Amino acid sequence: MSTSELRSVVIVRPDRIGDVVLSSSCLAPVRAALPQAQIHWLVQPPLRPLFHRHPAIAGLLSPGTGPLWSRVNDLAAELRRLRPDAIALLQPNRTVELAAWRAGIPIRAGFARPRCWPQFLTHAVPYRKSEGAEPEAAMNFAVLALLGVSQPGKLVAHVTPDPSGRASVHARFGAAVARLPQTAIFHLAAHGQKQRVPLPVFAELAGWLHSECGLTIGLVGLETEPAAAEFAALAGLGADALLDLRGQTDLVETAAVLEQAALCVARDSGPAHLAAALGCPTLTLFPDLRPLAGPTRWTPLGPRVEAVAIGEGGFRAEELRAAALRLLAPRGRGTAQRI
Repeated sequence: MSTSELRSVVIVRPDRIGDVVLSSSCLAPVRAALPQAQIHWLVQPPLRPLFHRHPAIAGLLSPGTGPLWSRVNDLAAELRRLRPDAIALLQPNRTVELAAWRAGIPIRAGFARPRCWPQFLTHAVPYRKSEGAEPEAAMNFAVLALLGVSQPGKLVAHVTPDPSGRASVHARFGAAVARLPQTAIFHLAAHGQKQRVPLPVFAELAGWLHSECGLTIGLVGLETEPAAAEFAALAGLGADALLDLRGQTDLVETAAVLEQAALCVARDSGPAHLAAALGCPTLTLFPDLRPLAGPTRWTPLGPRVEAVAIGEGGFRAEELRAAALRLLAPRGRGTAQRI
């Protein structure tokens, strides 16, 4: 079957927020390369609201929950109903690989990673992501090329969060929402056991952004530690200068906060990738410089992104401040007045 004969294609990225946001940069190129095909996007259920009425997507799928064979059987049944001509896995996933095989999808493209089940793929390329030699989003096209999709000159992440998040944020947080265009949003946490940015580094920058740039400081994320009072004290902030939204917003509400903020500061976490894709000026800190986790692979995609890597003596306050000032310089977004 040639690519011109493909009428239905499933693109798979069943991972975390940052992985999926970066991989959204492939949707427009797939749509352009396969204009005759319906494109279905398979992501984890909590991430589906980030692709509300996305112009490149005909439908959304999810890999299911529960034990392995329950997930495989449920997804295989859904794929049989959909009857796609091809499925492209942008990250190895045993559930999807086996379900696609059981569903009899003619073209099953992905990465040959031994610890998964590449024997169930019909087309495969070597898995070299761990080498970190290319951006994560670019490496997706090693698989997509098997379907005739070429990498464009510029990769652009494209999410379309459910607009209900904006209305919900306004209804729940009232006057605080009006402060968002003069707020620097910080995400202090990291997924799992990933190396974290030392809290004093974040606190020093937050205190400077408030005292020198006139910005309110906001916190987002699921983790509620450290306590807001501890962070405020470390940053030298008064109670009225800190907006703590941690644990209070779902994903589309977080997106609504980020798209209105003056600045987002985080390590390369889900909120950083989401903020960058939404056009929020984003300062991303990299405390782990191994190729597997470093900025070559994981710098967010967005129109205004600064990536700062840790140096031999740690993060330098002067470097972080300079990067923040470049991002806050007026270029069509609301910014603080005291810059």
